[in-house]
Amino acid sequence: VVIRNVRQFLNGLKNYLVKHGEGELHDLIEKERARLNANEFLNIDAILEAVLHKIVLYPVKPHLYHLMIREYSKNGWLQALSENLTYVRTLSPEQLGFGVRCKFTPPTTQKMETIKICLRKMQHHYSPLKKLENLLRVIFLAIGKQQNCDNPNGDIENYDPVNIESSKIKTLPPADELVRWLVYLLARTSTVGCEVEAWYMWELLPKQLLTTGDSSYYLITLFSAIDVLKNTESIRKLGQVDDSSVTEDGSYCSSLGSVSPVLLSSSDAFVKVAVPDELDGSIRYHTFPGVPQMTAGKLCRVIAHQFGITNPEDHGLYLLVDGYETCLLANECPDLIRHQLRQAHKAHLFAYKRHEAKIAWPKFIVSSLS
Repeated sequence: VVIRNVRQFLNGLKNYLVKHGEGELHDLIEKERARLNANEFLNIDAILEAVLHKIVLYPVKPHLYHLMIREYSKNGWLQALSENLTYVRTLSPEQLGFGVRCKFTPPTTQKMETIKICLRKMQHHYSPLKKLENLLRVIFLAIGKQQNCDNPNGDIENYDPVNIESSKIKTLPPADELVRWLVYLLARTSTVGCEVEAWYMWELLPKQLLTTGDSSYYLITLFSAIDVLKNTESIRKLGQVDDSSVTEDGSYCSSLGSVSPVLLSSSDAFVKVAVPDELDGSIRYHTFPGVPQMTAGKLCRVIAHQFGITNPEDHGLYLLVDGYETCLLANECPDLIRHQLRQAHKAHLFAYKRHEAKIAWPKFIVSSLS
């Protein structure tokens, strides 16, 4: 609650400064506007956000950390995370599900050291934007192709490290593979405070960053990895992967526009979604982070982004139960719905499709995927 109030305070302060100004703020904005070219604009919101992080979050961060650590220590989550991180370090990559659907190449010693440094920077910085930047850099180092990390234009004022790092990962990796990587990396680097970091970013990042782009996908997947690390049974389930789709060279079909294997694991870290292809009459199954932060609206945006759907307003996330389709509202949570249906022993299936598409679903998939 306290950290959420801090975010609301930042929003209110930005709105006040833009509307009423303070000191010479409006004069400075007008001077900068006069220097802009026709194809440029001044992102006042981003500038104020960065300044307020330094003024407000820098001094208040120790207090927010103290409150969160006290809460997680009281409910036992911090102890469970610490013990399970130690447990994961005793497991081989194969026991985490690596090497079944793809060739596993562990990070080199040098790269692992860089990843450790990035995670330490993530923990020490007061700015949620800088924390997210370091998280994305870790993911890029682990799964992205090596590219030049420097700002290509040398334009510091318009340099957006979050977008730069996110864009280096050309396609969104499947949630189950990304969760495995995060579990592996968090354990190898002994990042015990990963949940504190995840919530700090989630509550303090600007809303537009969590509702657009790929950043929210990676952050939500971090929550999934943390949920896995809280439960030893979920950790063991990571190793249960269907190898029916492994090709001769050991590669696997990615979740982008190709048939993804259905995981044998029933780990609560993932939600399976059926995506029908109306052109060839096939159904592709994909895994996505199964955490309360992933609402139906966010999941729809992720799927539309992955598949390059240009008319997402014509599509929706549907729940199939007892032969009936129900379109979920944007604020509904598939993870919560799934939990309630499992408790009621109801077979169900989530599907992403066009609102106007009339589809007769195979009967067996509802029970086999729920």
